[in-house]
Formats: sequence, C-alpha cells, structure tokens
Amino acid sequence: MNYEPARRACTRAGMDEALDRDFYSARYQSAPRLFYRELRGVMRMDDRRGYVLVDTLCELDDDGLVINFEMLR
Repeated sequence: MNYEPARRACTRAGMDEALDRDFYSARYQSAPRLFYRELRGVMRMDDRRGYVLVDTLCELDDDGLVINFEMLR
C-alpha cells in the first residue's frame, strides 16, 4: 500500500461525503497517517458559514480502493 495513492483515494471519498452533507469542500488539515490499510486524519470541511474539523477513518482494500469512509467527529 503506497501512501500517496491512498491519500488521494481517501480525499476523494471525503469530498463525496462532504457533498452529501451539504459542504462544498473537504481536505486533510494535516498529513494523515497510514496504518496498514487504514488512513486516519483530520479533515477540514467548508461550507458557506465557515468550516468544521472532523476526525476521519478511511479503510482501503489491497488494491488501494476505498471500502469504507467514516467521519468520527
């Protein structure tokens, strides 16, 4: 599992989740950490009122595809 492809896949998943929750952008606040097949980090999600920081957990399969993305708060 390579870090950069995992980060890109999880950023896309975070952006999809943000759009589903009426935010207009999502990005990692700082570099997320990769633990085997989990990427954990803090994402900043912006909307018209400001932003919110959320802890996230992104699970990946062996090919680097996202199988689960969770906002832990």
